[in-house]
Amino acid sequence: MPKQQSAAPMASERKPITPEIFASLRVVSDPTISPDGKRVAYTLAEWAPGEQRRRVSVWVVSAEQTSDGRLPEPTLVAAVGKHDSQARWSPDGQWLAFLSNREEEGGFGKAQVYVAPAAGGAARRVCAMPNGAGALAWSPDSQRLAFTTL
Repeated sequence: MPKQQSAAPMASERKPITPEIFASLRVVSDPTISPDGKRVAYTLAEWAPGEQRRRVSVWVVSAEQTSDGRLPEPTLVAAVGKHDSQARWSPDGQWLAFLSNREEEGGFGKAQVYVAPAAGGAARRVCAMPNGAGALAWSPDSQRLAFTTL
C-alpha cells in the first residue's frame, strides 16, 4: 500500500510571513445565521490599498449549495464603509442591522447603527450618537433595536 502524502508543505517549502503577506490576508469573522437557517451574514476584513488599513464590510451568503453543488457567491450588504461590524438578523429575518463608522453628515465618524433589507437594498442609518453605538440587539418582534453608547 503506497504511503499517503501530507498536504502540509515540507519545512524547506515554507516561507516566512512578511508584512505584505499578512496585510493581503482576507479575514472572515462574526458569522451569524439567519432565523430561517438559509443565509449567513459575516464580516470580511481585507487590506485597503492606498489607505494603509484594513476595511471591514458585511456580506451575506446562502447556506445552501447551488443546483450544480457549488457554494453560492456572497453579496455585499451595503456600500463598503470604513469599518462595518456586528451584523445581526432581525428575528423575522427581514432586516439586517450592523454598525458602521461611515462619515456621513451627523455620523460623527464613530460607529452608528444601520439597517438594510435582508433581501437587498440600501442601508440606512437609524441613529446619530455623538460617542458612537455598540452591542446591537433586536427586540423579539423585530420592531426595535437596542444598543449601547457612552
